[in-house]
Amino acid sequence: MKNLRKLLLSTMLMVFTLFLLSACSKDDKATPEENNTEDTTPDSNDNENMGIGSSSATITYMDTEESVQFIGTAVGVIGTGSPDSVIMTFSGKNSPMVFWLMITPADKGTHIMGQNNFECYGFFYKDSSINNLFEAYLVGEDNIDDNGTEMDGAASFKISSISNDQIKGTFELTMIQNSTVYENGELQSGEIKKIKVTNGKFDVPFSYGLGLE
Repeated sequence: MKNLRKLLLSTMLMVFTLFLLSACSKDDKATPEENNTEDTTPDSNDNENMGIGSSSATITYMDTEESVQFIGTAVGVIGTGSPDSVIMTFSGKNSPMVFWLMITPADKGTHIMGQNNFECYGFFYKDSSINNLFEAYLVGEDNIDDNGTEMDGAASFKISSISNDQIKGTFELTMIQNSTVYENGELQSGEIKKIKVTNGKFDVPFSYGLGLE
């Protein structure tokens, strides 16, 4: 089970890396002349044309009790299997924060991780330039060794609508960062931190060509 969870997280990262690389490569093909002549006036339909959605949440760091408001863009892909899985990434508009989340099965209604076969995997980075998992807050991954009471946070999603093109809903998460290092069963360094994510909202269009098998 633990290896399966790690495989799913790796799949999440790989799929979205391909997605982001694809998006960047399209931008890189623009010539200087095209860049100079392009109308950069903001258009209310830009997000729809680009397949970019919206996301927001309140993030509370449990160790300091500091709360920050997350407002970001959102993109996603939908699985092609049954039950379907959905992968979403929420990127902060005015901050480097980023969420990567995978939920399965993705159906309309209210879902709690661990109930009725609903699962959630993912991670949150305060700074998206950091890709070290020791710096990530995780949900759905058994990242705390020898802890039988509180393993990997909690997740609750209320999906208000889902189609082949889009998913909308709200969510709450408790996510855990574990940077502890053990040698011969003894703690050498590191600590365990938590965040509470509340008032989460997402409106995510699906990008095609990246469906999960």
